Amino acid sequence: MDSILGFAESNIVRSGVSIIPEQIGLMQSRSKIWLAVLVLVTVVLTGCFGGDKTRYKLDISVEGEGSTLPKAGQHPYSENVLADLRATATEGWTFYGWGGKDGDKVSEQFAASTKLPLDRNREVTAFFYQGNDRVPVELTIPIFYQNSHGSAKDLTNKSPYPPGFRVQIQAKPEADDDVFLYWCAELTGASKLDTNGPSLDPKGYFDYYTSPDTYFTVQDQSAIIRAVFTKKEVCR
Repeated sequence: MDSILGFAESNIVRSGVSIIPEQIGLMQSRSKIWLAVLVLVTVVLTGCFGGDKTRYKLDISVEGEGSTLPKAGQHPYSENVLADLRATATEGWTFYGWGGKDGDKVSEQFAASTKLPLDRNREVTAFFYQGNDRVPVELTIPIFYQNSHGSAKDLTNKSPYPPGFRVQIQAKPEADDDVFLYWCAELTGASKLDTNGPSLDPKGYFDYYTSPDTYFTVQDQSAIIRAVFTKKEVCR
């Protein structure tokens, strides 16, 4: 900009026109103002039409021996992108499925190639197992008090599971006066199931052991999970 003004000044002087230094300074000031305005407008327009306002993180981890694409770690994505996920097992290992906090949010949880909507931050884990390294999880007949009725389901429905996998479970009272109380579980070799309360630390196994819709984290032992029901009048 200064070189252009200098060139203009030299040409004006050669043409015999007299411009005082104050006028040249004014021209320089006005040029800088217009340049600043141009830069500001460009930034605003780029932000409105060309930039992504929201970014989400996809956090991928691996259990067992295998790799993922994108690779394990954190990856930034634009809002509402449908991310492609691919898992490849190491020789001698088998891909099981996608688990972790958002494993059930992928389009096909037990397919090596699947998609995951990124409408918020997501966390998934690719699970691989070797040989028979999987643990049976069984939902037995629920426990009932005071002639109550209800049912329990393993919504994931892919037992046996690899250790660390989160299983989605659901309990449903049968009648209006039936009430779900809590989940309880017994591991192989553990003490006998305590029907007066959860036999396992609920913080370590169940996401919410008093919620009828929750998740159970599989350990390295077989597990029996039961839902406990009662009648409403017992809870009053």
